[in-house]
Amino acid sequence: MLPTRVLPAAPGTGELSVTLVPGERPGRVVVEVVGEVSASTVPLLQLCLDSRTDQPDLRELVVDLAQATGLEPDGTAALARARRRCARRGARLVLRPAGAVRLPPRR
Repeated sequence: MLPTRVLPAAPGTGELSVTLVPGERPGRVVVEVVGEVSASTVPLLQLCLDSRTDQPDLRELVVDLAQATGLEPDGTAALARARRRCARRGARLVLRPAGAVRLPPRR
């Protein structure tokens, strides 16, 4: 399944793109964030995170920040809100920070 672009960069709000990517297993959603998360762009991210945390079958929400060029305090607040919303549903929030390296499982 191809990624679905949900929230493109909005004119006049800076550069931010949020894309939903199907997870590898049921109940898992990956949100890829590209660009600057600032006071003017955070509403796009917040809308996406809120819509995902409203899903009744959500088990794990992964926010991939590998291509984020900045994360201001409003962006941190949006992530904290998503964490609280996940916790209320019994789901897990996973952050993939910029520069993160995914290691293979230990044998």
